[in-house]
Amino acid sequence: TAIGIQMANFDITINKALDLTTIRFSGKVLASEIIDAIQSFYQSEITSKVLWDFLEGDFSAMPSSDLTVIVDAAKSLSDMRPGGKSALVGSSDLLFGLARMYASLAEVMSHPIANRAFRSKEEALAWLNRQD
Repeated sequence: TAIGIQMANFDITINKALDLTTIRFSGKVLASEIIDAIQSFYQSEITSKVLWDFLEGDFSAMPSSDLTVIVDAAKSLSDMRPGGKSALVGSSDLLFGLARMYASLAEVMSHPIANRAFRSKEEALAWLNRQD
């Protein structure tokens, strides 16, 4: 059973059976929209695994300095998802680079959720479903 939430630049699909939420972005992406998605996720059925799908997102208007604000927003709610894992997927060099910067920054800022960047959904899902 999947639950769907549709917003302007992103949609959220929750699959409780797989304990997986997919948050898919398209078009221009701003930090405020990512924070909206984080808040929407934590206001719905929380899953331990999240796939952030940025494959159709355009990050050209978002400065990398905004990543700190996003990590802060995610970290402030992370106690609601102990042991959680987030996979960030972006195929372009820019998207993959931003996703890797986010994951590194989250670690430096002691964000308790495991964050990792991937270039494909297949790799991301394999990591999310692996029992560490």
